[in-house]
Amino acid sequence: DFRDYEVANRPRLSKGELAEEVATKAFHTLGALYAGSRANHPELRPLASAVRPWPDTLRVVLLLEKDAPPHPGVAGHLSTRNKLKRESYAELEDKLLTDLQQKLAPFRIQVAVYSCATVPAREHWTATLQS
Repeated sequence: DFRDYEVANRPRLSKGELAEEVATKAFHTLGALYAGSRANHPELRPLASAVRPWPDTLRVVLLLEKDAPPHPGVAGHLSTRNKLKRESYAELEDKLLTDLQQKLAPFRIQVAVYSCATVPAREHWTATLQS
C-alpha cells in the first residue's frame, strides 16, 4: 500500500527493489504451498488443490495501491509538474511490471499489477480497498 508513501517508495520502484521483494515473496509462497501440500500440513490442506497437480503456468498478481492522481486545476488542465509526476509514476509502474516479468517468466509465472480499482472483469475476482 503506497498511499501516502508514494514519494518515499519511488526509489524502491526505480531501483527494482520492489520487484525483487515481490519475486522473493512469490518464490517463498509457492515453495511453502508445495512443501505444505506434500507434508499434508493441516493449515495448508485447503490450498493443496491449487498445487496438485502442479499447474503448467502460475500467475502472480500484485495489488499496488497509490495516491490518487492529481486533478485538473480551475482552468481544466493539469500543471506541468503534475503531468510530469503522473507520467513519471506510470513509467515506474511499467518498469515494475517489466522487472517482475523478467524475474518470474523463466519459471512460467505470469505477472499482473493492478490496484483494487483496476482489476479487470476478465479476472473473475475483485479486491476491496481497506483504509
